[in-house]
Order: sequence, then C-alpha cells, then structure tokens
Amino acid sequence: MRQWLAVFVAGLLVPGCVDRSTEETITQQVVVGTDSRIEVYQETRPQWQQLARSSVGVFVETELDLSDPNNIPVTALAVGDTLNLCPYERFREQPGFSYATGVLVSNRIVLTAGHVLETQQQCDRISFVFGYYYDAPGVLHTLTSQDVFRCRRILARELVDQGVRRDYALIELDREATPRFSPVQLSSAEPVLGGEIVTISAPRRVPLKIDTGTIVAVRTYYDDYFRAAADVAPGSSGAPAFDTRTGALVGIITQGPADLITLPSCNEELHCTVRSCELPSYGLTKHAFATLCRIRPTERGCPPPSCLGASCVDASALTDRSLGERSDARPSCQVGHSNQITLLNSKWLLFVLAGLSIFGRRARTPQS
Repeated sequence: MRQWLAVFVAGLLVPGCVDRSTEETITQQVVVGTDSRIEVYQETRPQWQQLARSSVGVFVETELDLSDPNNIPVTALAVGDTLNLCPYERFREQPGFSYATGVLVSNRIVLTAGHVLETQQQCDRISFVFGYYYDAPGVLHTLTSQDVFRCRRILARELVDQGVRRDYALIELDREATPRFSPVQLSSAEPVLGGEIVTISAPRRVPLKIDTGTIVAVRTYYDDYFRAAADVAPGSSGAPAFDTRTGALVGIITQGPADLITLPSCNEELHCTVRSCELPSYGLTKHAFATLCRIRPTERGCPPPSCLGASCVDASALTDRSLGERSDARPSCQVGHSNQITLLNSKWLLFVLAGLSIFGRRARTPQS
C-alpha cells in the first residue's frame, strides 16, 4: 500500500497551476541608455521599411489641415520647444504631432493600445495617418488625403489591470486601406525570452522611428505581457513590435517609464539599464488576434472553429469587456502556448482521488 500511495502522491506532484503572478526572468544586464532609434529611410532592411509603411500615427483630426488633399502639412511645433529639451537631445527639432501609434492588421482594421481610445466620442475626433516618417534628412514624407483615415468605430477593446493586464483596441477605419497599404499578419506568435524585436513608434509624437531591442522578461503565468530593452517615450503607446527572426507581430507597447529628467535649464532623456528603471511593457498581440477571430472568424489567418490542440486559439473563451461579455481575469494552466486548462492534470487528480478512496476502504475492511 505504501508503494501505491507513493505513486498517487507522485501524481499529485505533476506540474500544475502555480502562483507565479509576479514572476519575471531577467537574463542579462542590457543597457537601454544607448539610443538605437533610426529614421525609416536609414533602415537598410526592406522588410522593416515595409512594416513602417503599415504603421500609423494617431492624430487629433482638428489639428490636420485638409484644405489641400494633395499636400497635408505637418505644422506642429518642434518637440524641443514644447518640452524644453536640452540642446543635445536627439530629434528635438522635429515636429510633435502624433499622440500614439498603431498598425494596420486587416483591410480596414488598426490595432493600437486600449488606453489610446476609450469611447466612440473620442473615436469620432481621431484620424489614423500612414506615411508619418522622414524620406530623407529633414524631408518629411508628403501626406495626402489617401493617407488619412478616420476612426469609424471601436470594434473591440480590452483595458484591465487586475492581476492580468490587457491593453489593446481594434479600430475599424472609415474605408479600406488596401491595396495602398499592406496589413501585417496578426497571429498567435509568442515572444521569445532573450529574442530580438523591432519596434516602430512615434516617440514624443515625432515621426516614426525604428528601434531594435531585446526581450528581457516574459510574464508567463498570466500570459499577458513582456518587457524589452527598447527606447520609447510618450507617443509610443500602441507601437508594434516584431520578432526579427520570423517577422511576426508579437506585441504592442502599453506602458513605459517616465523618460525625462528635469535639469535647472532644460529637460533631458532618461538613460538607464535593465535594473535601474522600469522597462517598457508590451502587451501580447495574440490576445487581440483571438478576439479578432472571434468577432470576424473569416479574417486572414484565423483558425477554423474545430481546430484542436495546444497551439490553436480558443477564441470562444476570450472576453471583450467593452461589450459587456463574460470576464474572467483568473489565470489558467497552459499546454504549450495554449491558454486552455490542462486536462492532463485534472485526469491525474481524479485518478489519485479515486485510488486513495479505494485503498481507504480496503484499509478499513477487517482482514481474515
């Protein structure tokens, strides 16, 4: 009986749900202070230039001068003046126009952070602008009315920070952006700890920049975000991050540290290492992908409803708090990259309890 009990106890020790809600793994000391952001025209890899063309700045529509549809000027003041940046700060002479970033993920759907747009009233005042970058030193890309799209409605949105963190919004544009612009492929791709990513953002509202960084932490228990050694600033919210090995979209920027230090005469950018300040957080875009597949099952890349196995997206189990549907912030065990509950552990537990019950009855039965 002791041998059988040992087997049953071993069954109870099969890995299951363990509370690792604060678990983050730091793999190395990565210096963030070296600014690696470059202009789109400086990028030598065509793939990343193309992805920059699929990215958007988020503009307040009343700030756009649409009187000439063939030449929409960017008339914002230089960020160096508005933020009193020190003379040696990068990009201080550039205009600060876009207050957030996003990326085209379908013919007429843009993905951005959930805190960027909260209500339809805000949506009605917002435009998404493609081509917000420099074509050459000091030469902004010429914007036309074909580059500007109004926000039609918020298709789905999730903004929660109660144990699990989710912060994304899927926005429907007023018309299709294709074929002029190519959407990136939303998928269930996972971030790789120690892997390299490329982020395309509008830091401090200036035209889009391309930055390469390293994933230094992945919060696996809640399966909600990762941190990366990347150079970001206000205006980067919703910026897409791509795995440099596969080109897959793996996250969008949702949080970042305060990035300015106040000096007696001006403000300078904060420089830090991975251990000296909080690094930016990237929400996992696979959750936005699953939500999109739930509300638009025929979207490109969505798995069939009958898809089984650990790698499939269980779209029916997802929630959309903005639509008032079922909400469950409790984490679940995982099989591989799935968010589904591990059935194996449940079967082990039932097997153990049944065995203990049988042997308990035998132990109480008088021996002849």
